[in-house]
Amino acid sequence: MNSEALLSLQIHSPGGLREQIDQISSLNVRLDDGSLLGIRPGHTPLIASAAKGVLSYVNEGKRYTLNIEAGFLIVSQNVVRILTTA
Repeated sequence: MNSEALLSLQIHSPGGLREQIDQISSLNVRLDDGSLLGIRPGHTPLIASAAKGVLSYVNEGKRYTLNIEAGFLIVSQNVVRILTTA
C-alpha cells in the first residue's frame, strides 16, 4: 500500500452517482448486524450490507458525517461504494 493513498467514497442509487467524496483518510459505517466497520486506505476487498444511518469520515483532518440509506457496501482498491435503492 502506498502511504500517500487515500479513500474515495461513492454513493450510488438507481438514478446514478449521488455523492462522491475524495481524499478520505478513514471512514466508519454501521453494518446490518449492528457492528461498526472502520475503513482505512489499503483495506482488504470486502462486500457487506450497510445499515441505514450515519456514516462518518475524516477529510483533511476534519470529521464529517453523512446520512446514508441501507445498501451494499463494496470496498476495493481504496474506493468505498455504497449501492442503495433509495
